[in-house]
Amino acid sequence: MTHPLRFGVGLNNFGSPLRTARDVVDSAVLAEELGYSSVWFGDHLSFHVPLYECLSMMAATAAVTRRVSIASGVLLGVLRHPAWVAKSVATIDALSEGRVLLALGVGGENPAEFELAGVPMRDRGRRTTELMGTLREMWRADNPHGLLPPPVQTRIPLWHGGRADGALARTARYGDGWLGAFVTPARYAERWSRLLAMAREVGREPEELTPGLHVYIRVDDDADRAWREASTFIGEVYAMDPQPMRRYCVAGGVEQCADEITEFVKAGVTDVICRIAGTDLEDQMARVVDVATEVRRRFETAQSSEETPWADAAS
Repeated sequence: MTHPLRFGVGLNNFGSPLRTARDVVDSAVLAEELGYSSVWFGDHLSFHVPLYECLSMMAATAAVTRRVSIASGVLLGVLRHPAWVAKSVATIDALSEGRVLLALGVGGENPAEFELAGVPMRDRGRRTTELMGTLREMWRADNPHGLLPPPVQTRIPLWHGGRADGALARTARYGDGWLGAFVTPARYAERWSRLLAMAREVGREPEELTPGLHVYIRVDDDADRAWREASTFIGEVYAMDPQPMRRYCVAGGVEQCADEITEFVKAGVTDVICRIAGTDLEDQMARVVDVATEVRRRFETAQSSEETPWADAAS
């Protein structure tokens, strides 16, 4: 591992009821004060619940924070023209003085938004691959398209979500990180290993890729109550029976949540992005910090022991 174990938080810019946009941005300020390394915003053009546009929220957050990384988790870039994605993200990078991280995904949960954007849903994989390559070109200081100024960062971190081989192949060729989601620790380890093999095939080193995890979490000393409240939130957001999501959601007291996240860290994860399963972000963000502290304590103990370090075991 090339950096300390990091924890980011997903700031729910969606929901029913929907918080005010100002409240969402204020949560980013609190996240920075609490010590989170990054804040993340979801993205859809239209969805099962109301939501604010991702890049707009990132720009507003860039103006009121100073240290925290500002990320999309994940941006449906294919619903936008590539040049506008490049220009908007470069501008947010300027606002934040070089703190942007862009994670992309192909989407697919809501076909109606592809129709609304005039984008054939069947082309989303190919278009995402093309977008990743195009962004790399358009963000160059000497880009041939006249998109100036270039980003503050020499290389904006470009991550990709998705578990299928196609998503892993895009990440292996163009990405700086992978954002695994809705997976078990065993599945994460298998997919991460597959991604590293793909990266080697295209001449890249494993150290060039960051293993991230997006996970819903709810911390409560009453584990049953934690899942009940989490399931209500998840069911409303995705308009589905939440029970199949139980195995992918971390819910319970601090020790139990730390146990579950620890298994992902053992599987290779270095960046844990905690999406709060509920509307009480301020309270839950503080509780998740306790979980992060415990996981870090265990990780540091394992790294300093004579046993094989977790990250080495996972790779």
